[in-house]
Amino acid sequence: VIDAATGTFRVTVEIGGGDKPLKPGMFARIDVVHDTRSDVLLVPTQAVIAEDSRTSVFVIRDGVAERRDVRVGYRDNGRVEIAAGLADGDIVVVTGQAALRNDSQVQVIEGSTAQEIAS
Repeated sequence: VIDAATGTFRVTVEIGGGDKPLKPGMFARIDVVHDTRSDVLLVPTQAVIAEDSRTSVFVIRDGVAERRDVRVGYRDNGRVEIAAGLADGDIVVVTGQAALRNDSQVQVIEGSTAQEIAS
């Protein structure tokens, strides 16, 4: 159970596999994996635009920018899961969205501000 005041919770951990004994005062950094998902679409965190209650990304289609609403899931290591709103193969703008408007003409330059999304 997570303590609402501190955001912490108690865990019991078994540490094995080491040839050196544990000593008082030692500490460890761990990741608690509470769920895993496979075959999901991920985009870099900086590609997602969050305004008010709207979450969206810019997708490039036929040389035109299209702002598309998305539903996000888990966030981890600089990436965001896209639960709805994108398809495998969509090209998403990763940087420069502040100057971009819906229906703007764009030219995708290899290795620049767009990234093809694959699961």
